[in-house]
Amino acid sequence: FIEELAAMKEMSALLLGERTPEPNAEETAKTREVVKTARVNLDFRDVPLPDVISSLQEAIQLNVMIDRRWVGDPETVTPTVSAHGLTVEEALAQILDPHGLAWRIDRGVLVVTSREEVDQRAEMDALRAQDRRERQAAEAELFARPVSFGGDDLAIRHVAEMLGRDLGV
Repeated sequence: FIEELAAMKEMSALLLGERTPEPNAEETAKTREVVKTARVNLDFRDVPLPDVISSLQEAIQLNVMIDRRWVGDPETVTPTVSAHGLTVEEALAQILDPHGLAWRIDRGVLVVTSREEVDQRAEMDALRAQDRRERQAAEAELFARPVSFGGDDLAIRHVAEMLGRDLGV
Protein backbone atom coordinates (compact mmCIF):
# COMPACT_ATOMS: atom_id res chain seq x y z
CA PHE A 1 0.00 0.00 0.00
CA ILE A 2 2.81 2.41 0.88
CA GLU A 3 4.55 1.82 -2.48
CA GLU A 4 1.27 2.46 -4.32
CA LEU A 5 0.75 5.64 -2.31
CA ALA A 6 4.27 6.86 -3.18
CA ALA A 7 3.69 6.08 -6.88
CA MET A 8 0.39 7.97 -6.83
CA LYS A 9 2.05 10.91 -5.14
CA GLU A 10 4.76 10.94 -7.83
CA MET A 11 2.17 10.79 -10.61
CA SER A 12 0.14 13.58 -9.03
CA ALA A 13 3.23 15.76 -8.73
CA LEU A 14 3.95 15.32 -12.43
CA LEU A 15 0.36 16.00 -13.42
CA LEU A 16 0.09 19.08 -11.24
CA GLY A 17 3.38 20.47 -12.49
CA GLU A 18 4.99 20.20 -9.07
CA ARG A 19 7.81 18.14 -10.55
CA THR A 20 9.73 18.91 -13.70
CA PRO A 21 9.28 16.61 -16.69
CA GLU A 22 12.07 14.47 -18.12
CA PRO A 23 15.39 16.31 -18.35
CA ASN A 24 15.41 16.29 -22.16
CA ALA A 25 12.06 18.05 -22.58
CA GLU A 26 13.75 21.43 -22.93
CA GLU A 27 16.16 20.14 -25.59
CA THR A 28 13.29 18.53 -27.47
CA ALA A 29 11.30 21.78 -27.38
CA LYS A 30 14.30 23.74 -28.69
CA THR A 31 14.83 21.26 -31.51
CA ARG A 32 11.13 21.35 -32.40
CA GLU A 33 11.28 25.17 -32.50
CA VAL A 34 14.25 25.09 -34.90
CA VAL A 35 12.50 22.56 -37.15
CA LYS A 36 9.36 24.71 -37.28
CA THR A 37 10.98 28.13 -37.71
CA ALA A 38 14.54 27.94 -39.07
CA ARG A 39 14.86 28.42 -42.82
CA VAL A 40 17.35 26.60 -45.00
CA ASN A 41 18.74 26.64 -48.53
CA LEU A 42 19.59 23.20 -49.90
CA ASP A 43 20.20 22.12 -53.49
CA PHE A 44 20.89 18.45 -54.19
CA ARG A 45 20.21 16.14 -57.10
CA ASP A 46 20.43 12.39 -56.45
CA VAL A 47 22.87 12.80 -53.56
CA PRO A 48 23.16 10.06 -50.91
CA LEU A 49 21.03 10.76 -47.88
CA PRO A 50 23.96 10.95 -45.40
CA ASP A 51 25.46 13.83 -47.42
CA VAL A 52 22.15 15.68 -47.54
CA ILE A 53 21.63 15.17 -43.80
CA SER A 54 25.18 16.29 -43.07
CA SER A 55 24.58 19.55 -44.96
CA LEU A 56 21.27 20.05 -43.17
CA GLN A 57 22.91 19.40 -39.80
CA GLU A 58 25.59 21.96 -40.54
CA ALA A 59 23.00 24.53 -41.64
CA ILE A 60 20.79 24.23 -38.56
CA GLN A 61 23.43 23.40 -35.94
CA LEU A 62 21.43 20.51 -34.50
CA ASN A 63 22.29 16.87 -33.96
CA VAL A 64 20.74 14.79 -36.72
CA MET A 65 21.05 11.04 -37.02
CA ILE A 66 19.79 8.41 -39.42
CA ASP A 67 18.23 5.38 -37.77
CA ARG A 68 19.64 2.57 -39.90
CA ARG A 69 17.37 0.01 -38.25
CA TRP A 70 14.44 1.58 -40.09
CA VAL A 71 16.11 3.29 -43.06
CA GLY A 72 18.38 0.44 -44.11
CA ASP A 73 21.41 1.51 -46.14
CA PRO A 74 21.06 5.30 -46.33
CA GLU A 75 23.65 5.49 -49.13
CA THR A 76 21.05 3.95 -51.46
CA VAL A 77 18.56 6.72 -50.69
CA THR A 78 19.37 9.57 -53.07
CA PRO A 79 16.99 12.49 -52.67
CA THR A 80 16.69 15.43 -54.98
CA VAL A 81 15.84 18.63 -53.18
CA SER A 82 15.68 22.28 -54.03
CA ALA A 83 14.83 24.07 -50.81
CA HIS A 84 15.29 27.82 -50.82
CA GLY A 85 13.97 29.68 -47.81
CA LEU A 86 11.93 26.71 -46.63
CA THR A 87 11.56 25.79 -42.99
CA VAL A 88 13.50 22.75 -41.90
CA GLU A 89 10.20 20.90 -41.61
CA GLU A 90 9.29 21.73 -45.22
CA ALA A 91 12.77 20.80 -46.45
CA LEU A 92 12.62 17.48 -44.56
CA ALA A 93 9.31 16.71 -46.26
CA GLN A 94 10.91 17.27 -49.69
CA ILE A 95 13.91 15.14 -48.77
CA LEU A 96 12.19 12.26 -46.98
CA ASP A 97 8.59 11.86 -48.18
CA PRO A 98 9.38 10.51 -51.67
CA HIS A 99 11.43 7.73 -50.06
CA GLY A 100 8.86 6.66 -47.45
CA LEU A 101 10.96 8.23 -44.73
CA ALA A 102 10.05 10.61 -41.93
CA TRP A 103 11.59 12.25 -38.91
CA ARG A 104 11.04 12.50 -35.18
CA ILE A 105 12.76 14.17 -32.27
CA ASP A 106 14.27 12.01 -29.55
CA ARG A 107 15.96 13.68 -26.58
CA GLY A 108 16.66 16.78 -28.62
CA VAL A 109 18.12 14.85 -31.56
CA LEU A 110 16.45 15.00 -34.97
CA VAL A 111 16.14 11.36 -36.07
CA VAL A 112 15.56 10.33 -39.69
CA THR A 113 13.60 7.10 -39.77
CA SER A 114 10.83 5.35 -41.70
CA ARG A 115 7.26 6.58 -41.97
CA GLU A 116 6.22 3.20 -40.54
CA GLU A 117 8.28 3.74 -37.37
CA VAL A 118 6.91 7.26 -36.85
CA ASP A 119 3.36 5.96 -37.31
CA GLN A 120 3.97 3.10 -34.87
CA ARG A 121 5.34 5.51 -32.27
CA ALA A 122 2.35 7.83 -32.73
CA GLU A 123 -0.02 4.92 -32.24
CA MET A 124 1.82 3.81 -29.09
CA ASP A 125 1.83 7.38 -27.75
CA ALA A 126 -1.93 7.59 -28.33
CA LEU A 127 -2.46 4.28 -26.51
CA ARG A 128 -0.29 5.44 -23.60
CA ALA A 129 -2.22 8.72 -23.40
CA GLN A 130 -5.54 6.84 -23.41
CA ASP A 131 -4.26 4.49 -20.70
CA ARG A 132 -3.06 7.47 -18.65
CA ARG A 133 -6.48 9.17 -18.95
CA GLU A 134 -8.25 5.96 -17.91
CA ARG A 135 -5.94 5.49 -14.91
CA GLN A 136 -6.43 9.11 -13.86
CA ALA A 137 -10.21 8.75 -14.08
CA ALA A 138 -10.10 5.51 -12.06
CA GLU A 139 -7.83 7.15 -9.49
CA ALA A 140 -10.11 10.18 -9.20
CA GLU A 141 -13.14 7.91 -8.73
CA LEU A 142 -11.33 5.77 -6.16
CA PHE A 143 -10.02 8.68 -4.14
CA ALA A 144 -13.44 10.33 -4.05
CA ARG A 145 -15.00 7.33 -2.26
CA PRO A 146 -15.83 7.95 1.38
CA VAL A 147 -14.41 5.78 4.16
CA SER A 148 -14.77 5.85 7.93
CA PHE A 149 -11.49 6.82 9.51
CA GLY A 150 -11.09 7.74 13.14
CA GLY A 151 -14.83 8.13 13.52
CA ASP A 152 -15.13 10.54 10.59
CA ASP A 153 -16.38 9.93 7.07
CA LEU A 154 -13.54 11.12 4.83
CA ALA A 155 -12.72 10.77 1.16
CA ILE A 156 -10.00 8.19 0.54
CA ARG A 157 -7.86 11.03 -0.86
CA HIS A 158 -7.85 12.76 2.53
CA VAL A 159 -7.04 9.53 4.37
CA ALA A 160 -4.17 8.85 1.95
CA GLU A 161 -2.84 12.39 2.43
CA MET A 162 -2.94 11.99 6.22
CA LEU A 163 -1.20 8.60 6.05
CA GLY A 164 1.36 9.93 3.60
CA ARG A 165 2.09 12.92 5.78
CA ASP A 166 2.40 10.73 8.89
CA LEU A 167 4.62 8.20 7.08
CA GLY A 168 6.71 10.80 5.27
CA VAL A 169 5.77 9.74 1.73
